[in-house]
Amino acid sequence: MFPDSNIAAKYGSRRTKTTAIARTLGTDTKDNAAVMMGPQRGVASFVKRENENVFILGCPCHLIHLAAEKGASQLPFSPVSLLIPIFYYLAKSKKSLNRFLEQWVALEQYFKEEAQGEMKRKNIPQVQKPKKSLSAAKDSSKSKQNFPEKSLKSVVKYFITVCDYIVQKLPLRDELLNHAKVANPSKRLEMSFTSVSFFVKRFHIMKDKLDELEIEFAHYQVENIPTELLQQKRVDSTWVALSHLKDESSGEFKYANLSTFFA
Repeated sequence: MFPDSNIAAKYGSRRTKTTAIARTLGTDTKDNAAVMMGPQRGVASFVKRENENVFILGCPCHLIHLAAEKGASQLPFSPVSLLIPIFYYLAKSKKSLNRFLEQWVALEQYFKEEAQGEMKRKNIPQVQKPKKSLSAAKDSSKSKQNFPEKSLKSVVKYFITVCDYIVQKLPLRDELLNHAKVANPSKRLEMSFTSVSFFVKRFHIMKDKLDELEIEFAHYQVENIPTELLQQKRVDSTWVALSHLKDESSGEFKYANLSTFFA
């Protein structure tokens, strides 16, 4: 580090950048490799030692990708072998993508016929779309005939493998993530102020405003909030909009502290 740089001034030139940043972090999202998330020598364990209150979450997209990959290994064919050539074909130019979209119907029929021919050549049972709903298919022997036993078992194995991996690896029962739902306006009636208090105590933020936060949260749960504000695509956009709401009698902002807390 350059001793006269802004970074050095912010994090301290006598410490390494990693150490300094770790001590100021509150939350972080990382790849899930051992070098990042390892319990002994990974970056996550180092950050935890420097700041015990930090919350570290392995990359959910990476975990879902791994779950799908493990599930695909149960199928009688490789989805990757089909997707990679298509990706490189479309990546060549915008014209290729436009041409692909213009000829979508014809291409769809072509690939269906090619897939059926390939499966016949390799003696792989074909999985046909059932004509009835899944609930009706349970009682229909005709629908069952559309699902050869070998193919049906592969599909079942796929979903079992994916679900087992997700349950094992994703933090579905993590206390912090469950409390974090309080920030979602669509769940304002389901959550309690306990979740707000959890973050105040966990990250030592706005402790001197705890009473004001509780009062504003109570109003936030019972008052009629304009529907268009609650239908924002992003939670942070909703809270920006809520921060501008004023009390008609006093003219003060209704959720001055709460919007700051969630922003």
